[in-house]
Amino acid sequence: MVIAQPVPLPPPPTAGAYAVVVLDNNSHELVRNPFDVSFETTHGESADEISFDFTVPYPTGAASVRIVHGAAVLAELTPPAQGPQVAFQTVNATADEVQASWIASHPDAAALTYALYFSADDGVTRLPIATTLTSTMYIWPTGLAPGTTQARLIVTASDGFHTAEATSARFSIPRKPPAAWISEPATGRQGVYSGGTEHVPGPITPTVTTLVASRPVELRGGGFDLNDGVLDGAGLRWASNRQGPLGIGGQLTVTLQPGVHVLTLQAVSSAWLIGSDQVTVTVQADTDCDGMPDPFEAAHTCLSKTDAA
Repeated sequence: MVIAQPVPLPPPPTAGAYAVVVLDNNSHELVRNPFDVSFETTHGESADEISFDFTVPYPTGAASVRIVHGAAVLAELTPPAQGPQVAFQTVNATADEVQASWIASHPDAAALTYALYFSADDGVTRLPIATTLTSTMYIWPTGLAPGTTQARLIVTASDGFHTAEATSARFSIPRKPPAAWISEPATGRQGVYSGGTEHVPGPITPTVTTLVASRPVELRGGGFDLNDGVLDGAGLRWASNRQGPLGIGGQLTVTLQPGVHVLTLQAVSSAWLIGSDQVTVTVQADTDCDGMPDPFEAAHTCLSKTDAA
């Protein structure tokens, strides 16, 4: 693919058994860029084919490009005289996905491949959605996209040398509630929130944690918002269904009253959207504050201070 805009070029390889050779119309060599590849896989086996890519200068007057191994020509590409054209046909955005289609043509009927990009800032920056597409339509689930009113799609069409691109009309993607997860008290599950669980570890079979009232309880958790990033401080709010608000932040040390508590961590975004996670803990009474719960001491009378006296 030929990149028309100026780009910084990394230092090209200086030696190797292979080379990218650029020729003019008379098959005279304009530039040679040697390189080497290894056919060893990560498992120590030998592969029949290996992929590679790097960027090299494409000089004025270039007419063809060859990949050579010594004197053997492995492949030769001749660029078409003209490049492709591409334009968006439809872009339909819903709350969950964007359906896009485009039309493309080439004066030499060359085969085209497409890449689709997303911009959340009206085209200033872009992120790849899909590359090496051969179809002229794509359905993009937007569950992991930040909310924006300045969204655009960019599609590029390439014949292997020339590229063309088109930018869609502006559309909106609604913001999603942030993800919230409780890691302590450990209950075997994490990351439940109304928008899904793509950002956090998947749920495991929940269990109920038993705690002792005389011992401080460590609360740990986190939150993430697609627009705000990692949440902390006032963006994380803890509460108990028995005691009410417990505090803010990703880490707290609290004292819980005896009984069954449903602990809730709310992750609050700058748009005041809320995601939450909950765990259930049983806090057992410890009347003598010796660190052993009353039910345990009652079942083991030898541990009772009254009996020991």
